[in-house]
Amino acid sequence: MDKKELMNLWVSPTEINSNGDFAVILDEGERKESKWNKEVKRPVFLIEHNKEQKYITMNRNSVKELVKEYGSDSKLWIGKVVLLLPINISIGGEIKTSVIVKPHRGPTPTI
Repeated sequence: MDKKELMNLWVSPTEINSNGDFAVILDEGERKESKWNKEVKRPVFLIEHNKEQKYITMNRNSVKELVKEYGSDSKLWIGKVVLLLPINISIGGEIKTSVIVKPHRGPTPTI
């Protein structure tokens, strides 16, 4: 698989509407090495977004919000609707767009 094909497996901030998009969590997640710091294990989840299955990593705040809403066992998150929001963050002195994940509260949207 070439780099472009690998990148297409991951949610990109450019795919997210500026007001946010809905997605469904499809698995319990798995901790993987960060591409920047091999010491850090980041949670990686499979989600459905725009009728495609993609991977997404979650930052600490996103995980905390999901734990607060759905519980600490990520198996309980499977099938839950979440909101994906693009945000600008500083990484290594550069401003980059990232995606945060928040629990969806309200009627279940059509995804």
